[in-house]
Amino acid sequence: MSDYKIIFTGPVGAGKTTAITSISDVPPVGTDASASDMTKKRKGSTTVAMDYGILKLDGGEQIHLYGTPGQERFDFMWEILTTGGLGLVLLIDNTRDNPMKD
Repeated sequence: MSDYKIIFTGPVGAGKTTAITSISDVPPVGTDASASDMTKKRKGSTTVAMDYGILKLDGGEQIHLYGTPGQERFDFMWEILTTGGLGLVLLIDNTRDNPMKD
């Protein structure tokens, strides 16, 4: 059995938590906390460490799904979470005026 690691990243509100929750075969682990800064204008809570889920494949392989926090003040987690990753899913918030700027 092989295990793989895929990282979901993007700005606050892009849908990282929602994506992992949608495809995980186990109840996802989340680290949401009440938003306290500019993020509060966009949503009530924000990921402060990571999201985690598992996608189980037919051959017994597992894909470990990790979501990075969207706020730059938690950028120290990005390197920790991406170490050993096989792939990256970059999500954007298309409701913003200039989503590619983020």
